[in-house]
Amino acid sequence: MLTIKELLTKLNSSDEFKKYKEKNKDSYLCACFLIYDNQDEMIWQLDYYNKKKHEVTSFLMSDKIEVKTSKQIFQKEKKHIEKLDINSIKIGFEKALGIIEDIKKKKYSNENPTKTIVILQNSKPVWNITYLTASFNILNVKISAITGEIISEKLDSVISFKK
Repeated sequence: MLTIKELLTKLNSSDEFKKYKEKNKDSYLCACFLIYDNQDEMIWQLDYYNKKKHEVTSFLMSDKIEVKTSKQIFQKEKKHIEKLDINSIKIGFEKALGIIEDIKKKKYSNENPTKTIVILQNSKPVWNITYLTASFNILNVKISAITGEIISEKLDSVISFKK
């Protein structure tokens, strides 16, 4: 699997991205997103934020790069999305996944993930990894992408979100 930096290199050299950047010179990477289960191919989504238009354009990174139309960001209070500083990342995806796997084995061994949601975001990059489990629980762990430190860890029932 390609690293985030390798995905960005692939994206930056693509015709799709070059066309996008011609019209959106001031846009910048704001997040990397992935949802998969054990059978899925891992297709990363790289999100670029345009501050002037207050919208995000997504690039799906499979064999062929697919551009998802820009979407206006709806917020109660309009705030700009922070740039993701990819050069400050010291802990890669596989290492972050290893950290959450260790937590799962030590504390939540009965929880078997059926889906995994991964988000890399913020100027102080954070891996936000969520397991949706077969027992209808959600294990969420936030890990510093700079130090590998566990910022937060929480196990909740899916049912608790209904409240």
